Amino acid sequence: MEKLHEAVDGPYVLQQRLLPTTERFLSEDGVTTEDMAVAYGTLMVDGTYAGTLARGVTDPAVGIVSMLRGAQIGCAFHVAGPAGEEADGQ
Repeated sequence: MEKLHEAVDGPYVLQQRLLPTTERFLSEDGVTTEDMAVAYGTLMVDGTYAGTLARGVTDPAVGIVSMLRGAQIGCAFHVAGPAGEEADGQ
């Protein structure tokens, strides 16, 4: 605890690694499911929400969830309606 107090005003970041909670996804065969650890990201354009990026791996202990470590990737884009229209198109 002493070392922690000594580091308070220093250029340090204290982190604790937690394994992510897994979520169930449909497997590639389209029939069975598999648990995946997923890292979500937010896509922004000009300071406005534009979509979501998701990377998932079947091994939650992999560390950084990346395609180099076997992650599958997917995304969803959000497109606003033309200027002056409400989100539901009216």
